[in-house]
Amino acid sequence: MNGIGHRILCAVAVTALAVVPADLIALRPQEGAKASAQSAALKAKPDPKAPTTLRGVFSNGQAERGKDLYLALCQSCHVAIAHTGPVFRGHWAGRPLSDLYTFVATRMPKNEPASLAPETYADLLAYILKLNQMPAGGADLAPDLPAMQHVRIQFAPPLKRAKQ
Repeated sequence: MNGIGHRILCAVAVTALAVVPADLIALRPQEGAKASAQSAALKAKPDPKAPTTLRGVFSNGQAERGKDLYLALCQSCHVAIAHTGPVFRGHWAGRPLSDLYTFVATRMPKNEPASLAPETYADLLAYILKLNQMPAGGADLAPDLPAMQHVRIQFAPPLKRAKQ
């Protein structure tokens, strides 16, 4: 398959996944218990003092590096919009940032999973956070899993449209 055909196929697959309700996304058996625990954790009252992705966990410069990396390494299979929206939010909201980092770092790029430097994955993650309207802070996000385990992925509430 030529490069254009491959890109179209990837875009179609991503678009199809974007309309599948999060409840219907299949989990592997070992993930079932984890998903149940995460669901219960999401219903628990969040600690207002706990660090979240809405508190500037990456820098603008890092997100720009991540964007450049995304365009060079990821865009051939993924469209950026696939990393935003209700399905993405539904899957990642309330989870530790380390879960998203681990997912990306162990499964991407598809042809050579886990082949990039930890800092590269952190830069890509910063770009994904920026795509989701999360604010930048003054320091880069370090590829430090123990630290990321304490940061919850939190999305800003959608803006309400004014009545016209």
